[in-house]
Amino acid sequence: MLKDAENDPIKRGQVIRDIVETISVIPDSIFRITYVKECSRLLDMPEQTLTNELNKILRAKLKKSLGIEDNVVPETETTTTPKQEENVEDQLPAGYYQERELVKLLLMYGREVIVDTRYDEEGQPVQEQVAVAQLIIDDLKMDGFVFTNAINKKIFDLFDQAIDEGRIPDDQFFVSHEDETIAQLAADLLSTPYKLDQWEKYGIFVKREEDMLRATVLSSIYRYKDLIVEERRKAIEEELKNATDADDQLILLKQKKDLDDIRKQINKELGIVIAK
Repeated sequence: MLKDAENDPIKRGQVIRDIVETISVIPDSIFRITYVKECSRLLDMPEQTLTNELNKILRAKLKKSLGIEDNVVPETETTTTPKQEENVEDQLPAGYYQERELVKLLLMYGREVIVDTRYDEEGQPVQEQVAVAQLIIDDLKMDGFVFTNAINKKIFDLFDQAIDEGRIPDDQFFVSHEDETIAQLAADLLSTPYKLDQWEKYGIFVKREEDMLRATVLSSIYRYKDLIVEERRKAIEEELKNATDADDQLILLKQKKDLDDIRKQINKELGIVIAK
């Protein structure tokens, strides 16, 4: 494509945009970043430029899924557009896309049963069959993680309530839900096929689809936790810069150390997931 557009800057720009559009379809944010880095090298274009364009596309899709129409900006205001776009991105809560990935797993595979390793009162590992929805809900609740996006949290809470009642709702429960925001999000997410992580590409061979699903669910959980913990850690670092009281500094340093330890544990768990 680039060869055909080599001497035409307009065609070259369109080719690059088409490639970025294709990257935006990838549900996994880590894979998107990887492709952006590689395209930056192949296209001889700054990575930040491609990232900015990708973010614009993702924001447009997000606005469409939330039913938000773009405001028409007069030509005289175009100079302020980049700053306005950055503000829109900043307003998204940390972990928004990771939340959305977990919601998609809940909707598509919530009732699927996988084998998970849990620990008894003596700390001994026990193999146990558990539904994907229960694994995600229990794991996040146990560590006190709560979705910040209102629609994501509504779906999380509906699964949580249903599990407490001894049942797991299917996808049609959400598609036909009386809350239009829930029904619309469920329809949007379910209409896009979810591709389980292709672990074989990394030399990781899983024998069954069930194993692949378990690995994908766990990696999604830990990636979400890692991002949220890192955001909390950055916030504490900012507080430390402004802290003048010695006692406050000690408290903040202790909190930062605790978060560092949590991140180490999360990275360890991610290593376990990927290494299987």
